[in-house]
Amino acid sequence: MAIEGTYKELAAGYDLTKTVNGITATRQFIDSYPNATDSLPEMGDMLDATDDVLKTVVVTQVRETYYGNDCTQKLYVVSYSNTPGTSDNPDQPSNSDPDELPISGGLSGEALNIDGEKTGVKEKWVWEGTETPCDQQLFKTITTGTFRVTRRLANLELDTWAEYCGTINNASFKVAGCTFAQGLVMFNGAEYEEYRNSNGARRFKVSFTFTVKKMRAAIGDAFVGWNYFFDPATDAFREVVHVDTLDNLYQEVNLGLLLAGTEEP
Repeated sequence: MAIEGTYKELAAGYDLTKTVNGITATRQFIDSYPNATDSLPEMGDMLDATDDVLKTVVVTQVRETYYGNDCTQKLYVVSYSNTPGTSDNPDQPSNSDPDELPISGGLSGEALNIDGEKTGVKEKWVWEGTETPCDQQLFKTITTGTFRVTRRLANLELDTWAEYCGTINNASFKVAGCTFAQGLVMFNGAEYEEYRNSNGARRFKVSFTFTVKKMRAAIGDAFVGWNYFFDPATDAFREVVHVDTLDNLYQEVNLGLLLAGTEEP
């Protein structure tokens, strides 16, 4: 929230730059100006809360110096940006909307090795136009990928995160405008780095890592995830459970809790 006082914005100090990498802006203010009523922006304040684009451009730096040759009057140079990771106030914990959190990663394919002659009670793969088995190692590709979501936190919940490692989502998992169905996303763990914000308070930049596994149970069927494995006898991905407890191999939990919620500093 901006600091109220006798600040005056200098029109000549305003600069807005739009590039392919985002928007940056600069504003300048002087203090102790007679009859001035402008407020001084603070870290994380929006450039224009009424504009859908400019409200994503937030304060990332406030530089304090002297105005002219007068050491009694200060000049504040306020820098704005909307590059990834700056939409949150770096002085405070991240907001609770997973769609607004910075994300990075990638998707790729994973190849499963299938023996063309040994896929069940009868030959599954033959050379086209014949009944001759394909006596080669075949590869079936499924979609996999890892992505990282970053939050700024005031506290580390290492014990809780350790319990979540190796679990998968028990409901739809939404992040960065994408929604993954139940059972497709696994939590791999978290990396964290301590820093001090502009007020000297202790904060942590935490990157949560997830892996997606997505494949069709069979041709034309719905997509399934981590608790499904390829069965050569049926030429399909089938759910695997424990013979006694009927539990799945991977436990399902609410992974959305890792990215949601607002902390008290």
